[in-house]
Amino acid sequence: MDPAVDPTREPLEDWSSLLGADGRPLPRLYQDIFSLDYPDFLAFLGTSQLPQVQRMKTHVDAHHRLLCEIARTGELANTNQRNNRDWYTWCDEAAGIDLIK
Repeated sequence: MDPAVDPTREPLEDWSSLLGADGRPLPRLYQDIFSLDYPDFLAFLGTSQLPQVQRMKTHVDAHHRLLCEIARTGELANTNQRNNRDWYTWCDEAAGIDLIK
């Protein structure tokens, strides 16, 4: 990665000295996802692996069936509607931060 766009290049000055930092970088990302330099692009790929393509397709299909069911019964205000607990759990596991117990 070009150091000029590395989201870990400018941590708070005391971050690395904090016990909880544990040698980890602290990326400066909006909502912990989007680059401040290029917010229209995926900001940072870490070591977490995405599931196999078929599992992702199955997940998307199930999500779309849920949206269709909601839309079938009335107005669907947001196509990002999802089970937030499942999404937060996935984000927590993918990020490896262990906030949800």
